[in-house]
Amino acid sequence: MKKYFSLLAVILFISSVSFAQTVTISTSPTAASSISQGSADNIVYIARMDVTALPVTVNSIQFTLTGTHDANDLTVLGFYYNASAPSLTGASLLNSVAATFAAPHAYNVSNSF
Repeated sequence: MKKYFSLLAVILFISSVSFAQTVTISTSPTAASSISQGSADNIVYIARMDVTALPVTVNSIQFTLTGTHDANDLTVLGFYYNASAPSLTGASLLNSVAATFAAPHAYNVSNSF
């Protein structure tokens, strides 16, 4: 059974701690079985970025969507930011891009953050 969804939400969680500069990115995909066919506005991936010592500016997000989706399965990829927690609750939309491409497809989302 093919899964259809129209919005990808990537939630960036940034925390700051003092001392030596380190940037660590951890990810958490959503199981395809938890997305209903024909549904919309689904979170399919969460990325968490932990930053220590100095501020970090994100100029772009580069990623490749793999899998088996067709060019008409997705419509929009939305990118959300939450400084408090890796959660969509309280997050702000940073940017969105058209996602009408079959997998695999590489994306480069520029900073309008």
